[in-house]
Formats: sequence, C-alpha cells, structure tokens
Amino acid sequence: MSRYEKFILKPDVRKTSEIKYHYDNAPGQRYVFLDSKKCPESSIYTIVRVAKNISPSQDSYIDPHTHTCDSEFLFIGDNDDMTGLTAKVWLGDEEFLVESPAAVFVPKDVKHTLQLIAGSGKFINIVPNPEYNKSLKGK
Repeated sequence: MSRYEKFILKPDVRKTSEIKYHYDNAPGQRYVFLDSKKCPESSIYTIVRVAKNISPSQDSYIDPHTHTCDSEFLFIGDNDDMTGLTAKVWLGDEEFLVESPAAVFVPKDVKHTLQLIAGSGKFINIVPNPEYNKSLKGK
C-alpha cells in the first residue's frame, strides 16, 4: 500500500438515525463520504443524500438543533444545470424556500433544520468535525 492510498475512500450507506436528532424516514439514501470512522485522521464530516421524486408530503426527518461549529448545506438537482431539487430550510426562526443549485451557510450556534420537499437530486452536508454527534450543541 502506498503512503496515501488509505485516503482514497468509497462512501458507506448508513442509517440517518445514527446521528442525533435525525430519523430514518428521510428520503433516498445517505452516503457517508468522510468522518472519523472512515478516516481517523479526518477533521471533516461529509455526507451526500441522494433522493429521487420527492413528494411534497415528505415528512421532516431532522429535529431543529445547533452545532458548535459552522456547517454548510449544498443542494444539487438532477438537471444538467443543477436545478430540480427544492427544500425548506429554517435558520433560527426564519424559513426559506431553497431551490437548487444553492448553498446554505449555517453559522455555529444557530438553530436549524431542513426538509426536502420536491424534485430529485443530491443534498450535501459538510461539518468541520469528524464526529457529527460531537459537533452538536443540542436542540
């Protein structure tokens, strides 16, 4: 094995409920690309959720919560121009309709949640802590 070969990683499909305040009624599949389980040297948590044909009646699968660090959401639809995925995002007590392509910066200590509500695409979450649950401050 080469010196850096261990840093070339394939994602794991994992249950959403392995992280606090998240539930398995989420649409699509959750792919964990990077966390401390996959790479002990990592300082980042990164997942990609792939969801197809989301119904407007899709239930929320995340309770509002806060982190001890900033984080980022990326919304990428399946169309060639990255459109095609719609979500509701709550930051503090404000609600936003987010249409892909879009990024949402979530400042640390800001209560937030999201709900995928229409379309098909990928939702990416990046948290600069290799253990998502350790980045949580609470509800």
